[in-house]
Amino acid sequence: MQMFIGDGAKLVRDAFQLAKEKAPCIIFIDEIDAIGTKRFDSEVSGDREVQRTMLELLNQLDGFSSDERIKVIAATNRADILDPALMRSGRLDRKIEFPHPTEEARARILQIHSRKMNVHPDVNFEELARSTDDFNGAQLKAVCVEAGMLALRRDATEVLFCAFLILPIIFTSLSYLAQYMVDEQSYDSQLMLILVQVTHEDFNEGIIQVQAKKKSSLNYYA
Repeated sequence: MQMFIGDGAKLVRDAFQLAKEKAPCIIFIDEIDAIGTKRFDSEVSGDREVQRTMLELLNQLDGFSSDERIKVIAATNRADILDPALMRSGRLDRKIEFPHPTEEARARILQIHSRKMNVHPDVNFEELARSTDDFNGAQLKAVCVEAGMLALRRDATEVLFCAFLILPIIFTSLSYLAQYMVDEQSYDSQLMLILVQVTHEDFNEGIIQVQAKKKSSLNYYA
């Protein structure tokens, strides 16, 4: 979606025109529910612009149905709110569902997202997987992030400037360092980096926090 009226539809036309020029190719539309929701009467200009964009998308899908060199794939977490016109024959008429990971897969995902952490040997990923029924991959990653931050808040009381070079031992992204306090008077002091361990209890608390956010999201969309 764009700021000005008609820009959304123009972007759709331009994307499909580029696909013609670059064929064979795949057009991938992520979060298609942003423009593909069920149509309704509205006087709000933003809603009307969304509907114009979707109408242009429908027109383009009809024009490409006979071109085997170009495939259109769309992704959404809200298939229930998509306009039925999108799923008609010749448009986006094939559905592939990616279910939530199994218990075994959840344990593996938790291990993958915590491999950069200093995890306590007693952490039981199989037990954690049993406690995360109906969690998706993003939520399992959030559990690991929450667990790591809980451990840092508990044990890391001081981090010096030079420690920022070594902190990727715990997390690889500097965006997680926002909660640290740096002692500007200690730049030349001896490095005092506390190597915190993420415990099983940290993961359990992380699960509780993610569950609370999950419940809040469900209530919002209910």
